[in-house]
Amino acid sequence: MLRHWGHQVFATGHGDGRAGVIPHATARRLVLAGAVMFVLYIAMDVTASILYDGYSYRDQTISELSAIGAPTRTFWLSVSVAYVALSVAFAVGVLGVAGERRALRIVGWLLLITAVTGVLWWIAPMHRREVLAADGGDWRDTMHLAMGGLTSGLYFGMAGAGAFAFGRWFRWSSLATIAVMLVFGAIMNTQVPAVGENEPTEWLGVVERIVVEGGMLWQAVFAIVAYRRV
Repeated sequence: MLRHWGHQVFATGHGDGRAGVIPHATARRLVLAGAVMFVLYIAMDVTASILYDGYSYRDQTISELSAIGAPTRTFWLSVSVAYVALSVAFAVGVLGVAGERRALRIVGWLLLITAVTGVLWWIAPMHRREVLAADGGDWRDTMHLAMGGLTSGLYFGMAGAGAFAFGRWFRWSSLATIAVMLVFGAIMNTQVPAVGENEPTEWLGVVERIVVEGGMLWQAVFAIVAYRRV
């Protein structure tokens, strides 16, 4: 039923002239939102890091830029509205061009779930390190960690399904992305307790960005390839 409903809602125009809910040309343009959102996220990350006096891009997590009490929280939340909108557009675009391609449909639905659940980051920010170390954390910190696990799982699912969408070279690059995310994700997780104890976390910021922005780079490449091939 979900497959049938999704096909009806996101179906595009066909090459034989039959009309669809979303014109194929429009869906293809929406797919490019996947590349735009990657550029936007990098810009958000770098800009917030500069605006946050004393913040270490090398050693601190991305989440600390939007932590409760962080001076860049308002900036991050404001710009992230555009990011979430682009995420939804990307998902709708992929579903719109997927047609009967199973791999693209799976990626599209996972993108949509990621976009919709992404708004939960707004209500589940982490507290700053010194607050966590003083036992000032609450349910939002727990939910924040859970969201991190959920989002990672969705990214692995996207890359795994997307690996079968565009041929051998994209399959291997997708599997390489998954491997990099797994290795650096494991390294990152060894330092998570130190964040809550307000202890030094050397290179944690770089390691986390390899995981997070590496996954986003995969999305951007996927978007460009999908735009050119479908």
